[in-house]
Amino acid sequence: MFGKILNIPQQVVRKGEIKMAGATGDMVLEAKALYKGIIEGTDYPEQYEYILELLIRMFELHMEKNNNYGSADIVGFGTNGIIIKMWDKMCRLMNLNGYKITKIEIENMRIKEVSNGSEFLDMAIYSIIAKCLLNNKWGK
Repeated sequence: MFGKILNIPQQVVRKGEIKMAGATGDMVLEAKALYKGIIEGTDYPEQYEYILELLIRMFELHMEKNNNYGSADIVGFGTNGIIIKMWDKMCRLMNLNGYKITKIEIENMRIKEVSNGSEFLDMAIYSIIAKCLLNNKWGK
């Protein structure tokens, strides 16, 4: 999608070489230009511009890591594997912020009900909000 919207050569998008191709700055500038009218008409233009920048950085990071790891690590363990990866990151964040996790008991690793994945989107947006807050962009 970004490759078409932002005129990035298709071979660059396919190979996941955005950073190596030097397109990072261009992607951010083009995305900001694309959404400029929408962002400027809000109460929080600085916040929304920063969120757009973060989304592009997330896209680039995903492409880079997916290019390095491939898809087998995700496909192999499915959503349970993703939850474990997310828990690992959450434990690190909690430890860095002074929380002490001493014991975790997981009684059942089976998925009882398949959701539409909105919880993952919730976690993603809260991560973006945290980045905005940490970089003094929230509410601006």
